[in-house]
Amino acid sequence: MSSLTQALLQVRWQPSIQFVRYRRINIQKPRPPHYVRKLVLHVCEPQYEKPKKSIQELCLRPVFLTKKQKVEENPFQTLLARDLVNWCEKSNCIYIFQQNSITGPDIFKAKVLFKRQQMALQKYDRPTMEEAFSSNDKYKALLPLIVGSPLSLAFGSEPQVSTVLKICRKVPELILLAGIFDNRLLSRSEMMEYTYFPNLQTAQAQLVSVLNSAATQLVQNMNQHQQTLVGHLEKHVELKSEDK
Repeated sequence: MSSLTQALLQVRWQPSIQFVRYRRINIQKPRPPHYVRKLVLHVCEPQYEKPKKSIQELCLRPVFLTKKQKVEENPFQTLLARDLVNWCEKSNCIYIFQQNSITGPDIFKAKVLFKRQQMALQKYDRPTMEEAFSSNDKYKALLPLIVGSPLSLAFGSEPQVSTVLKICRKVPELILLAGIFDNRLLSRSEMMEYTYFPNLQTAQAQLVSVLNSAATQLVQNMNQHQQTLVGHLEKHVELKSEDK
């Protein structure tokens, strides 16, 4: 019995293994890893210090390293640029806003508030605004504002700075940067000062009153000497009559 047990223990069973490839591995273009693993691999990549170039290499380096690449024209972008120029030409007042991160309902609320004041709020991307303003000398001063986050423009026929500031308080994601009134670019501080100016009818009435006061003052100055002489003569006649 012991000999049989030892014989069974000595026998070792070895399973047969056969490797089978079910799919072909793409070595040239491997599958991209998971985004977490991709971030970890990117962080773990070693960074080597670039060798410094000598003075001879810097002097022998050619001036023009690359050729200018031709930018393909986008017909839709050209159409949007023409639409932007058309809005600017037919509007007397243009308000320029920096649009921060905002939700869809909030931007719809802002458009409704501007629509109630007979104004239209439009948003344009940076390439469209650059194409529209770079070819127009009238609006080239707006190019320095086209940086960072996208801009929104509000177009109107009459200046309503105080109303626009109230809308900005209700929608804080829209930050007023500048404005164009009667083909003149104004900053935010200048627009704040513009709110203290009277309207056109009040200014015309003040001008008429100043002109009338100037004419009245001129007549008084011209008649001053005659009136003074008449007054002195009347006083002299009164004194003579009292002596008698």
